[in-house]
This record gives sequence, structure tokens and C-alpha cells, in this order.
Amino acid sequence: MAQNTKLVNEVNTLAERKGVAPVQIALAWILSPSGRPGLPTIIPIPGSTTSDKVRQNLVGVSWLSDGEMEEIAAILQRNEVVGESFHQSGRSSRETSSSDVLGPHGGTIEPCDCAG
Repeated sequence: MAQNTKLVNEVNTLAERKGVAPVQIALAWILSPSGRPGLPTIIPIPGSTTSDKVRQNLVGVSWLSDGEMEEIAAILQRNEVVGESFHQSGRSSRETSSSDVLGPHGGTIEPCDCAG
């Protein structure tokens, strides 16, 4: 938990600097590579537990600059994600690491074959 807290703290610092919530940084990180050469259109669909969170997600930061994307990549390089990829609800026991998040090129999420 302490290892992942370091990553969260660094993302919180970036969010504070931009004047947005950390979730908005996360959504912008997913959206920003969308449509770049060689990449597909990416449409994040966040889950929310309250109507206030839905509104917060809709207001999100549309795009991050290349410098901000590089900053997030550096944060992920410094702070390997450790632990279960889902809550202990039994949905998954798959271990995850920052390489799963970064993908082979250091900034993209690998596409999912969700049909099967």
C-alpha cells in the first residue's frame, strides 16, 4: 500500500497544480493519446458512485500536454504499481505492475479483446 501511495501523491500534486481532481488527470491521461498517429480513438467510460462524481468526470481535463504526459510516464516509472488489480471482492486475483499500465511504448494501454 505504501508503494502505491507514493504514486497517488505524485498524481495528486500534478492535479493540484492544474486545479483539477486526480480522477480528471486519470481520464485525461487515457484520452490524450487518442487519435495520435498509429493510435485508435480512445473514449474513457468512467464508473461513478454518485451524481456529483459523474459531473466531476464530465468536466474533466480534456487533454494533457506532451510535457504532462511525459511527467505522468516518469511518475509511473518511479513508482511501480503493486498488489491486486481489483478489490478483494473476488473479481480478479491477477497481479499488476506499472509495465501492465504503461504498455510496451511507455504511455499507452494495450487494447482489450473484451468479446471473449
